[in-house]
Amino acid sequence: MEKSRFADWLEKKYLSWQIENGRASIRQFSEWLDINQALVTQWMNDKAKPGPKTIHLLASKLGDEV
Repeated sequence: MEKSRFADWLEKKYLSWQIENGRASIRQFSEWLDINQALVTQWMNDKAKPGPKTIHLLASKLGDEV
């Protein structure tokens, strides 16, 4: 099964963030986003989508295109 566009987008953002911050874990990325690691992992694995509160947090860190 193919990943959603959001899961792909978030994975690309994570990889770009790693380029700027060194080889960092999803836990570290989640801490930087100020979002629970379990949620970020679910999104990256296409098991869930962010809600209104987390969309706002993502947009503040990753840009309005979220």
